[in-house]
Amino acid sequence: MSFIIDVPFSQKPWDKGMEYAKTSWAYTFNRRGTPNIISRLEKIALGVGIGEPSLASFLEKDKINYDLSGRTKWYQSDIHDFLINGYKTDVKVIFLNENYKHVQNNFLNKNNKDKINHILNNCECLVPADQLNKDIYSFVLAQGKWIRDGMENLFSTNKKKIQNSETIHLFWDYKFIGNNRSKSKPDFDPNGEKLGKIKIVKNNPDDHIKFKLYGTSKHETFYSEIIEMKKGEKVKFTVGEFDNVFTCSQLLGPPTKPIKFSSEKVNFEEKVNFWTNIKFHCSKISILGFTSLKDLKVKSRTVNRYDKETGFYSDTQIPKNLGIKVRDLRPITDLKKFANAK
Repeated sequence: MSFIIDVPFSQKPWDKGMEYAKTSWAYTFNRRGTPNIISRLEKIALGVGIGEPSLASFLEKDKINYDLSGRTKWYQSDIHDFLINGYKTDVKVIFLNENYKHVQNNFLNKNNKDKINHILNNCECLVPADQLNKDIYSFVLAQGKWIRDGMENLFSTNKKKIQNSETIHLFWDYKFIGNNRSKSKPDFDPNGEKLGKIKIVKNNPDDHIKFKLYGTSKHETFYSEIIEMKKGEKVKFTVGEFDNVFTCSQLLGPPTKPIKFSSEKVNFEEKVNFWTNIKFHCSKISILGFTSLKDLKVKSRTVNRYDKETGFYSDTQIPKNLGIKVRDLRPITDLKKFANAK
């Protein structure tokens, strides 16, 4: 497995990726069709916070010129991640979640590296069938886990756990996120009613909370606001008006009791009983290699949803893919030669 390149984890790109995920998750195509909106946010963070910066780091180290002309606005899908000598290039992140038994049983036995290498060599890297419009696909393997730390207890009074948490709430009700419609979509209503100022009510006046609300001030115009409510403050309104709201990120840890968010102009509210810890521990990042679209079509097989033979996952969630084995990838160190041969 000498062709695999390890890349160090970097906190700054990760924080940037997580911030982007908090901003854009409601606008990102849910290819897996998962109802779990937290997993959607996590997938975005892994791509932007680990996948893209890992390849960029290698390109810069190997003195391979690239541009980011394929990147788009936060509410739009990227055309491609990188442009390398005219080649449209995408980065695909394969996440080995150390919390999953499949990963524990197959990839975490340090006493049997030969077995791990054999499994890894035969694992398949997937490209969704609706994304076969790029020239190069690179694959980054991220190994780690999300630190939940008992945060299933919604309002933990364990101060140590609270201090070590990064907790968020994603607004799931369409009444809050409903104005995230794109002008290109048939259900877009330019006259949709705005939320206006957001009213926040604490159930426990003694809580000292500080959080950031992510949303829009008008259609496709990002707006965020930091709100602090000290002890004794029970009710507060945002300074600015929101068109929609999709994320609330706690800056001091979760409150001890529920918080209620309501719209100044529209008659509805959302009571937040649950805060999810999104703290992430990264054990390892590796660039597995790359493939051209031509090679992908020749060397891959069709992988459908619930396929259990890809190796990396216990089953596949995306409906239709092309899967290429790790052993059939080109070493990432050959990328410069490949790109310059055009």
